[in-house]
Amino acid sequence: MKIQKFILLSLIAAFPLSAAEEVGTLEPRTPAAEAATKVGKDAVVSGLLTQLTKREKLWYLNMDGNYPTNAFTAVVFAKNFNVFTNLDAMVGKKIEITGRVAEFQGKPQIVLERASQLALPKP
Repeated sequence: MKIQKFILLSLIAAFPLSAAEEVGTLEPRTPAAEAATKVGKDAVVSGLLTQLTKREKLWYLNMDGNYPTNAFTAVVFAKNFNVFTNLDAMVGKKIEITGRVAEFQGKPQIVLERASQLALPKP
């Protein structure tokens, strides 16, 4: 019995955590318009991907409005472009962004580094 418990605990520890667990205990989804209230905290921000801007070193995923009136931005740096290959198909769809909310130039944002940080909400 002790061996079975040890094996079970070992297996649980061996598997990676989900995106929500990676950033700690998260509250319910935060609408993009309210993301500024989560600056400095881990959150799942949800909203409509209204604009995708691709620059040489940075991609901007603007939610609930086009720049400069967007409510929230997720950013992808060049070193992670290969992780996010389907972004064009997501424009016009509701998405969820998971991570630590920061503020940049007065707007809330999350930096995307892993594919698990970006999802389409479940119906």
